[in-house]
Amino acid sequence: MHLCSHIEATLKEEQDVFSVVNQLHPTPAVCGFPYEKAFEYIAQNEGYDREFYTGYCGMISNIAENILDFYVNLRCMKITAERISVYVGGGIVSQSDPESEWQETQNKARTMLSVI
Repeated sequence: MHLCSHIEATLKEEQDVFSVVNQLHPTPAVCGFPYEKAFEYIAQNEGYDREFYTGYCGMISNIAENILDFYVNLRCMKITAERISVYVGGGIVSQSDPESEWQETQNKARTMLSVI
């Protein structure tokens, strides 16, 4: 099960919606916590550029009124003439069972692969 958080706020005059989105990204769910240590670990050990994976994507409904819907991109694929790359991941916490997490990650990938 995944959770959804709806956020509504009144921005300060010097802020725009993009500055807020940039402050929220990357979320602890995709980077880890504490942020600085987790980000450094990922950069040193993951071995590839996440590109759009775990970034945010969405739709701007009304930029003048700062109305938009953005989502964290947890599953995606990149298609080029030479290759298709599928991006999925699993969250690891101290209570995680590595085998279960790996199985869940494989299931996510299968879902993405089923469309090609």
